[in-house]
Amino acid sequence: MVQLLSIILMMTVSLLGGISQSTQTPSATDAGQASQPTPTAQAATAATPTPEPTPFSWLKDGQQIRFENVSLTVDPAIDLSNVALAIVPAPEEQDDLPYFALVPEHLHFELVGFMGVAEPRFPAQIDLYPVSAYELMGGHPVTTTMTLLHSLLQERPALETEDELPYLPLVNAAQIMHAQAQYVEFDGGAGIRYLTAFHQAAFPISNGDLLYTFQGLTDDGRYVVTASFPVATSALPDEIAPGAVDSDFDAEANAADVTETLNGLGSAEFTPDLTLLDELFHSLAVTPPNDSAVTTTQLITATQIITFTPPLPETAAQEGSCWTNSLSTLRADAWRCTVGNRIYDPCFALPDETDILVCGADPSSDEPGFPLHLTEPLPIPDLPAQAQAMAATNGWLVLLGDGTLCNFATGATTGVNGERLNYLCAGGGGLLGDLHPDGVWTANLVEIEVGSNGPELKASKAVQIRTIWR
Repeated sequence: MVQLLSIILMMTVSLLGGISQSTQTPSATDAGQASQPTPTAQAATAATPTPEPTPFSWLKDGQQIRFENVSLTVDPAIDLSNVALAIVPAPEEQDDLPYFALVPEHLHFELVGFMGVAEPRFPAQIDLYPVSAYELMGGHPVTTTMTLLHSLLQERPALETEDELPYLPLVNAAQIMHAQAQYVEFDGGAGIRYLTAFHQAAFPISNGDLLYTFQGLTDDGRYVVTASFPVATSALPDEIAPGAVDSDFDAEANAADVTETLNGLGSAEFTPDLTLLDELFHSLAVTPPNDSAVTTTQLITATQIITFTPPLPETAAQEGSCWTNSLSTLRADAWRCTVGNRIYDPCFALPDETDILVCGADPSSDEPGFPLHLTEPLPIPDLPAQAQAMAATNGWLVLLGDGTLCNFATGATTGVNGERLNYLCAGGGGLLGDLHPDGVWTANLVEIEVGSNGPELKASKAVQIRTIWR
């Protein structure tokens, strides 16, 4: 399976007031096989089609659940017979699936019977997706959502002024409102939480639509953590009969009224109390897998420079073409290519192949990518002298001394003092200008805030570089 991160999820607050037990629960023993329900991706009116979860054995020791390098420690107020844990595989046949069903193999954690509802419209769930695999499979809609989430966590604008907030997994409906939006920090990452609702048609918002969601990224940029929990408040009706809606119903006005109402409520005026759900994610702790963990105690004696050449992956091949050299690696054998309406950069030429490249590979996370069969010949390499000079003091992926991963920004970006923000880093911030070569390379890690007067440098420090991939 996709290598999963070590995670300790400590529910140190009592959720007894927000969770009642369901009679329809998966069976579990103190040590052994757990029967798992089919995890259901969120949708407005119908479940997203998902493959059956992979059965596996997991050990329950008191209030801790352990599976390989994943563990969850749960407050004693929660009956663990109602906890379902599953590895959801990626769909095998993807061509005919709707966009919102294209999700990679991931870890799925569910509280069955949350709020006493045996089969809720939206299950109470937490999902952990590998970012690179999700973007590769989901394409532009997922990449756009990831970029928006990363941008919010980096720039920290007022969330209530945003037209729409990022939400994964994708749903086949429109996000019609968001309220009670806040930033949430956790050990190993950051995210946002807010209340939202999704509709496919004009209809009044009720408690049956209302969701508490958490959307977060780990500091190393490898994983996106998403969660949704059904919530309710006496300020909204529980349900609205279809025949009760007037023909002149104004959905936009209803969404605005509900947003104002919800923003005016205190956390305790919701069931469950929003503070309890917030504490759940404040207590979240995420660390990299053991075999790739990087700590600040590991002394950097020299920066490792890697010229990356991927092997030919065994994944399904796709067809496409390339029109110029890569903007991220600035190599004669790396290309900027398209598959349908998606752009992949870099795609790497292979020494013994003339019409096959490898796209989507990521050496920092061992993502193999996919073979690209060229539908037309590659253009003549075009690397002007300025690009070659820039390549000498830059890379494609940069791993800082503290384990933070930074990616070269190929699109439009900001800058200050005549220097471009060349790299965007996981967890916020970026590297300003070129890297500084030496035995141990260094970079200028900055935080830039873009306001009415343009970009402004808010923080800056020199950092060491552990590894550079070119």
